[in-house]
Amino acid sequence: MRFEHIAGISRSVLLGIIVAVIVVAVAGFFIVAQMPSTGPVTTVQRTPTFQTTTEATSPGTETRTQTRVTIETTTTTLQTTPPQTTTQTTPTTKLPTEDQLRTFFNNYLNDIQKRDVISIIEKYAQDAVAYWTGQAAGLKGTYKGQGNIRILYIAALGTAKSITLKEESFATRYEGDVAVIESTQAISGNSDILGNFDGKVKITLKIRLMDGQLKIVEETWDYLTFNYEKTGGATTFPQWADIKAGKPIALEPAKDFKDLVWETSSYFAYGLAAFATITAIMAVKRFRR
Repeated sequence: MRFEHIAGISRSVLLGIIVAVIVVAVAGFFIVAQMPSTGPVTTVQRTPTFQTTTEATSPGTETRTQTRVTIETTTTTLQTTPPQTTTQTTPTTKLPTEDQLRTFFNNYLNDIQKRDVISIIEKYAQDAVAYWTGQAAGLKGTYKGQGNIRILYIAALGTAKSITLKEESFATRYEGDVAVIESTQAISGNSDILGNFDGKVKITLKIRLMDGQLKIVEETWDYLTFNYEKTGGATTFPQWADIKAGKPIALEPAKDFKDLVWETSSYFAYGLAAFATITAIMAVKRFRR
């Protein structure tokens, strides 16, 4: 009876210790999980170790069995990693330098003086806009798109025998991602239509870096003064200026010979072709006879 009583107490004590260890371990896990990760965290783990010994009191008597419970304590230090801060930088648009703008503008003026329309147009963006204002005669207007700007320069330079630009001022500035060139030029030359001409023009170019190349997105030629020898205007027909400016052609009913030729020009071409065909047929028939 003494052995069973002692053994019963030992089992009860052992069961209580195991339950206590489980409760402490679970509570410790939740406490550690909810702690902020701002520094190292130390957790304590207790592991029970059971050791059973048997003692004999004397020969012929009962045997006493004792169970010892030893709890080993293990300390673990967890090093937490501090939160990382990510810095996001916004890329800046690269702007052309003043030297690059100076070189670009010099090439632009050289192409105009050489009357090289192809090289001039290559310097414009597809959706560029050109404004010719002031005393620009028949070429005054707004030209939207690379195609209309090409027509503008063909009309302006196509009949010119010579053209010279002499710089009076030059300045650059920046508006956001756009570089601006402002220059005043003295212009002179000779044209089949205008004869000798001279004047002064203020050129403003807005330039943007596109795909690694400088492109003109907006141009303004403000003719401050412009004098020419002949009085026929900048174009032979005034309707050409309307076409280049993207305006509809409006002809007023008048006896103006230019309007009459303009209206009948296409019919004249058809009539000339028909006349040449009839003449050729008559010549062949006469040759056969």
